[in-house]
Amino acid sequence: MKKLTKLMAIIVVALVGITGYLVLSREAKATEPAKFEYSDLIVSPSEVAPGQLVTISVTVKNIGGTKGSENVKLVITDNSGNLDMSIETPLTLKAGESKTYSLLEMSKQEEGTYTVEVADLSNSFKVVGHEEKSKELAEEFILENSSTYKYDGYDLEYKETLYPDIAGHPYLWTFVYEFKSKHSGYGDRTGENLLQVITPHEAHITVDNGKVVTAILDLKWDMIEQKMLEEKPTIHVYKTPEGPNIDNAELVWEKVKDLEEARYVTMEKDSSALIYVHPYSVGAFDPSTAETIIVLSSTSGEKVRTAIFRLDSETNQLKKAYNSSYDAIENFKLEQGIELMEEKISELSYGERDIPAEEVKNLHPYYVYSYPAGDFGGTLITHKQAGKVVFYATTVWDGSGELLIPQEK
Repeated sequence: MKKLTKLMAIIVVALVGITGYLVLSREAKATEPAKFEYSDLIVSPSEVAPGQLVTISVTVKNIGGTKGSENVKLVITDNSGNLDMSIETPLTLKAGESKTYSLLEMSKQEEGTYTVEVADLSNSFKVVGHEEKSKELAEEFILENSSTYKYDGYDLEYKETLYPDIAGHPYLWTFVYEFKSKHSGYGDRTGENLLQVITPHEAHITVDNGKVVTAILDLKWDMIEQKMLEEKPTIHVYKTPEGPNIDNAELVWEKVKDLEEARYVTMEKDSSALIYVHPYSVGAFDPSTAETIIVLSSTSGEKVRTAIFRLDSETNQLKKAYNSSYDAIENFKLEQGIELMEEKISELSYGERDIPAEEVKNLHPYYVYSYPAGDFGGTLITHKQAGKVVFYATTVWDGSGELLIPQEK
């Protein structure tokens, strides 16, 4: 019994000693100052074009026993080991806490390898040739961000580099690539009923200072916004001597922009529309006998495509649409336009008329002339690049004015 009592006493003393040690150990740990450990110094991307952003981050852990603060010092040196940049970032961490800090987002214009140091950690990034790296970014954009290519594209090939001359943008290039798709259409076409046909595509990727700023496919599809480009022409608003002003030209255009006759023109790269209200009668303006006229035409290419729309002037509802096509010509002068319009007045209406050059409006690509009606007047529109009078309508005292060009079929 005495032996058992003695043994228990020894055990109790030992336990008390261990407990005391543990308490003392914890107290000692808790009073240790903050101590910071650094890891995972990340520089991304590791290879960039001049002007392309680089992000630098590091993970810091407080392995001490108390909350503490410190300034994280980031040092960047250039190819020759010269100091390029030095910054400090303050941080505060609780005992045992770990955080990843984004220390810097920056870009460099000069080519070369830059070394990044934080505490005892080191990493680097490389700035490579302007045009070379920008081309890589353009191709990478198609491979990783073009939903059209990712869906069913193949045979991606570089075609050429264009050099837009824009002041203040020395590192801007447009890279042209070609590829094929196995189906028609654009974007991610999952779930759509598609026509299975080999479809060639041409992509124009513009990179400015290490960033893709525009990406256009077939001059129709915005690869960044993932939508068709707005096919909107340059809009001119015109007023005849007898007609009213148009205050809602954009709304008028909205009425016809999706019609087949309009798309026949706007599918071309550039187009222009002239909008005005034509009164067919003389005197006080009578909207019931007037029409809103839209003359739409392409302004580039070997062919000039035109569309003419006649709308009810009160409701802007379509009454009639016409399409035409002409061979494009060059160097068509105002004098030639005046001669053509004088011939049409003599040929199609009442008598001859001399047209003063100062009364002709030059609204590219149109020459527009309206002669006021005493008993008889009219408006003619000549297309410079077609070398043709594409529109002529008269205004007559008794309301019998009519459309002469284009002729009714």
